[in-house]
Amino acid sequence: PVVLPQKRPHHATATDDAAAMASKQAKVRTDADELDIDSLLQSSSVKETESQKVGQEINELLTSKTTKELSLMEKFKSQGGTRLKEFCTHATKIECRRQRGAACACDKLHFRRIIRAHTDESLGDCSFLNTCFHVDTCKFVHYEVDYSRE
Repeated sequence: PVVLPQKRPHHATATDDAAAMASKQAKVRTDADELDIDSLLQSSSVKETESQKVGQEINELLTSKTTKELSLMEKFKSQGGTRLKEFCTHATKIECRRQRGAACACDKLHFRRIIRAHTDESLGDCSFLNTCFHVDTCKFVHYEVDYSRE
């Protein structure tokens, strides 16, 4: 029979062990460094965070209602709750009674004309109706909701 020479087992030396250990540690360090770099790249900087906060504050200011808006909403809120009430096509109660030939105006919402010393009725209605910010100087005819009882 033919006998083949046996390979001698390789015995690791201390130098080989140290090199292998250093290689493993270098790889672990490289992986950890890559994770640290990735997490740093993905996280927001202080400047970005502050910019986001400022953007949120600006958005909050732009979307919140002013005191004047809240006051106007309260002023023109329907009496008797949040029920919607249809406007009368004749606008004022006087015109409604005249057009209908009735003693009473209809149950729809009516307006009252606001005529001041500076109002020029020949100019017609203000395009802002009851929301004009210059009622004290605007020469057009303005209106307010007429809640009076007949």
